[in-house]
Amino acid sequence: MCIGIAQYKLDYGKSFRETDLDRIQQLKDVEAAISLLKPNNLRINLWKQAVIIPQETLKPRKAQFAWVEKKKSGDTWPVFNVRVEGGWNNKENSDQYKGPYQVFSNPYVKDLIFGQKCIIPCDFFIEQPSDKKIKKKFLIEKPNQTPIQLAGVYKEMPDPKTGEIKSFFTILTTAFNGITKKVGHLRSPVIIPDECILDYLNSGNKAKLESYFRPMNEIQLQAFEVDSMIAKIKCPLEDNDLRLRKPLSEIIS
Repeated sequence: MCIGIAQYKLDYGKSFRETDLDRIQQLKDVEAAISLLKPNNLRINLWKQAVIIPQETLKPRKAQFAWVEKKKSGDTWPVFNVRVEGGWNNKENSDQYKGPYQVFSNPYVKDLIFGQKCIIPCDFFIEQPSDKKIKKKFLIEKPNQTPIQLAGVYKEMPDPKTGEIKSFFTILTTAFNGITKKVGHLRSPVIIPDECILDYLNSGNKAKLESYFRPMNEIQLQAFEVDSMIAKIKCPLEDNDLRLRKPLSEIIS
């Protein structure tokens, strides 16, 4: 489960590959569009606004983190993290899991997984140990602090308060990768390699999409503990206060 992300710099400059000029230009256009939205938030958690890159236009827009669905029982469920394996598969969260991936039949996102995918770019994401008795929060980022591309889906629906049509998104999750395991968390957001952003968004092939659902240990990440206030609903610091990312431990890599 991903409990929060940051969007405050989102500098793609170091991610561009000089050998792929067409892709570079497309990503530069995306970066320029993101900058116009002025993301400046170190603690984007449930119900907050974030920048997403939607499949159909590649034009970044703001969307709310999670939406609410009603179950058959009448209860409601906030759709903010969706397991690609499905609710009943890979209960042990094995990083060797090969499928099936029941996200394609998940009633809340099955109609979105091909036509309404999105990338949620972030400077870092926040995880906590799966053991709920441990209250620590860990910041996970790339060593060079370039954006991490999280895979998600989005939908357009009326805002329950105003009736206005708005964008909402959820993050897809998979089994732990090397760094989330080291901080004691047995899940990870689905992470898309920089060079595969457009391939992921444009793909309508089930097998191709499934190839992105495995834990991405090829992507170098590092972690360190931060103050747990970064994940609280009420925080004494402003959302863009860099003290929120102050390390409380040595870097884990």
